[in-house]
Amino acid sequence: MKNIFLILILISSLSNYAQEIRLKGSIRDKKENPLANVTVLTNGIKTSSDAKGNFELRLKSGKQTLRFNSVGFDPLSKSITLKRDTIIHIVLSTSNINIEDVYVTAQESKNITTSSVINKEAMQLLQPSSFADLLELLPGGRAQDPNLTSFNAIKLREVNLKGKAISSDKYDMSSLGISFYVDGAPINTNSDLQSLNNYSNSTNNSSRENTNRGLDLRALGTDDIEKVTIVRGIPSVEYGDLTSGLVLIERKKGASPYTFRAKADGFGKLFALGKGYSLDENTFLNVDLGFTRSTSNPTESFENFNRATGSVRFDKTWRGSKTFNLKSYFDYNTTLDNKKTDPDNSYLLDKYYGSKQRYAWNNQLSIKYNQKWIDELQVVSNFSLNKDVIDEDKWIQARTATILVNSLEPGSHEAQYLTPSYLSHIYVEGLPFTAYHKVVSNHHITIDNFHNKLKFGLESNYSKNFGQGQVYDLNYPATATSEVTARPRTFKSIPGSHTLSGFAEDNLTWNIQNFKLEAAVGVRAFSMTSLSDDYTMGGNVYFEPRTNVRLHLPKFAVNNKPFEIILGGGVGVHKKTPTLDHLYPNLQYRDIVELNFYHNNPEFRVAQAYTDITNPINYHITPATNNKFELNTDFEYNGNRLSLTLFKENMQDAFRPYSLYKTIAYNLYDNTSIDLANLNQKPSSSDFTSVERNEFYAYTLTENASQILKNGFEFQFNTRRFSGINTRFTLNGAYYKTQYKNSQEIWKIDRDIVHNGLTRQVAGKYFDDDGYLREMLNSNFTADSYLPALGLNLSASFQALWFTVSQSMPKSGIPLAYKFAEDNLERPFTEASLTDPTLKQLVETYSPTAFLRTKVPLDLQVNLKASKSFKDYIKASVFVNRLFLYRPDYTSILGINVVRDMDAPYFGMELSISL
Repeated sequence: MKNIFLILILISSLSNYAQEIRLKGSIRDKKENPLANVTVLTNGIKTSSDAKGNFELRLKSGKQTLRFNSVGFDPLSKSITLKRDTIIHIVLSTSNINIEDVYVTAQESKNITTSSVINKEAMQLLQPSSFADLLELLPGGRAQDPNLTSFNAIKLREVNLKGKAISSDKYDMSSLGISFYVDGAPINTNSDLQSLNNYSNSTNNSSRENTNRGLDLRALGTDDIEKVTIVRGIPSVEYGDLTSGLVLIERKKGASPYTFRAKADGFGKLFALGKGYSLDENTFLNVDLGFTRSTSNPTESFENFNRATGSVRFDKTWRGSKTFNLKSYFDYNTTLDNKKTDPDNSYLLDKYYGSKQRYAWNNQLSIKYNQKWIDELQVVSNFSLNKDVIDEDKWIQARTATILVNSLEPGSHEAQYLTPSYLSHIYVEGLPFTAYHKVVSNHHITIDNFHNKLKFGLESNYSKNFGQGQVYDLNYPATATSEVTARPRTFKSIPGSHTLSGFAEDNLTWNIQNFKLEAAVGVRAFSMTSLSDDYTMGGNVYFEPRTNVRLHLPKFAVNNKPFEIILGGGVGVHKKTPTLDHLYPNLQYRDIVELNFYHNNPEFRVAQAYTDITNPINYHITPATNNKFELNTDFEYNGNRLSLTLFKENMQDAFRPYSLYKTIAYNLYDNTSIDLANLNQKPSSSDFTSVERNEFYAYTLTENASQILKNGFEFQFNTRRFSGINTRFTLNGAYYKTQYKNSQEIWKIDRDIVHNGLTRQVAGKYFDDDGYLREMLNSNFTADSYLPALGLNLSASFQALWFTVSQSMPKSGIPLAYKFAEDNLERPFTEASLTDPTLKQLVETYSPTAFLRTKVPLDLQVNLKASKSFKDYIKASVFVNRLFLYRPDYTSILGINVVRDMDAPYFGMELSISL
């Protein structure tokens, strides 16, 4: 029986083997060149052609459908019926359209708004570690080493280069005013309150903090992104709560193979995994995971950054008399900042930990109608919740007789002495929550040569922070000085913020003989419905009209090929609402030591302090407004395109911390006025003589008091991809001139001025606070070769920073007015004031060289990027930035010879696998 069973198995095996047929084939292009690495797939069986273009499969007899795929060639399906061993010959056609459409640099959008489009091919060749790396591809961009251990800001149409950009909280509007949308839903940072300001003099968090600064680009990975559109100009009125620009991110969707990416460079490592599943013909599920780790210094790991991301995206379509599409996305993102102190340089106990976890659920429903009065109805609903944590330990060593000031009530009070040495611990918990909803309807009306696409929408945006806020022991503050000007408060006690918006837009197309006119005209209106009538904004409605226009001139032929010229321009108003921190700032505490009697006998020691509490809410704050104007033109001939844009932006009321001074009256006790010889018990404050003091002390509120003026032009030239070498040449760049300045007069005090033997007695009002000018001219010339037959992608870029200019703007130094602490009355500063022995000290003098214009000449770097595909599913890539660097020495305006540093090359490599 056993032998019979073995014979049956053997016969069955021989029968199955006999049914297998050997299929051989060769794959060529139309010029009879063999094609390597072509994927051949049938019924789950997969192989690839070898270097000679040959392949072999073992298949069952019967009908088979073979699919041939290779990058740069049109896919081909071929059905054959196998009865015996067979040899076939396959010819693939070059996909000229696909090759021509492959851009590995940012391309200027052909839409009516001035914007840059970055596709996945450009991102793959760039090999980014975070979203900040993509900014290199924009006009005015430049390759820079990643810095993932500090806040990464995005700035558009201004100098944003390391060591040359403005870094001041007075001008954070540049990044705060840029809005990010991921798959149609905004990332709202208005309720982010994570801060140690006024609680600690530690700098660990200040370099990473994004409160009132907008989105930290470190949080965004790029591996799940299909396309990025960065609107530098005037966006559609559909998008609001912005002043400087708009970033639209579209992530991958649809069926796709397993993809794995691993990258390593001098600062860190990155891993990413993704897959797109086709559940049926109209249902897709995409899953992406990613992890990044980076250090501030490749030689040590005391300071590092980690990012982990996960995304699950569902997409379902139902087709019938109406087409329904439902998208439901769930995203998780976390960033971790760790910093430990080098025990060889400081205290071993010091450490810093900061984390941000974001959970987001985004749902979108689209209904397409076959009706004349409506084309489509879109509904977006997005919820997000962050869990943000700061946890810092710091070893504190106080001076002897340092007074502990921690009162929560105003007025004079007895104080204690600070523990001389202790480990402080401060914990900050934030739970920012956002609920965003939007309804948009699209319509069209066609009358003769007029075609109108109408868009109407309503939008609700709510944000609140439910966190505990700053938590620490008041007896062990995070600093031993009087810099603690705040007390703990719970974030959940702060009211939420709600903005209700509506918009209407008409996209008009008008054909006039051989001319074509396009216009996008719209208006956006919004109101902050959560504000009380105490605020100027409470109950008010603000409007943002925007217009973009383009005129297509009649095409004409040059050498039998069409030449097209497009003229355009736009004007628009853009407004950004204040954040929760702007609207509801924390109370500000000013602690003044009145008495410090530090006796050798601890039982006799006595201290008294005066605490002043100021509520710095600015009820008159209004949305920041940026007025944009631009002109542009487009020339296109035979696949070559030149785009030029001239722009001007005017923002006079950006948010900034604004210092004001108030008079504080307190008693100053003379600790030598007591009779020490007869002291036999702890004295009270009444045992000391005292004098009443009135002094100026500052407090800070948020005011619409910063001016940011931008002027410049941008250019981009793309050639067609030349056949044979499949190479495209791209030249882009920009000239930027930006002026930063205060737009309101400011008050100052000089503590060195003595009036009636006392300091802090006189304050001056000045026209100028600060002012800076930044200019730059750059160009990037890129040659990229896309060679699909070899699976090779090459790119060489020559990035020239032709010059940069920095200048502190001149100040008069002469006050406009003054006031004394004794009566706090504002008086004009006159000619007579210049002879007053006290008032003349208010005149500020500056060095003749303080306002000189500093110009730095050429800085040229050459970067190289390359990627190679193997068997259509493995890709190895490498990049080298600053492969060549040219920075000539120069003579400064002061006649000093400046020798510039030559930075070392920065390089990395990555491996991508697609199965």
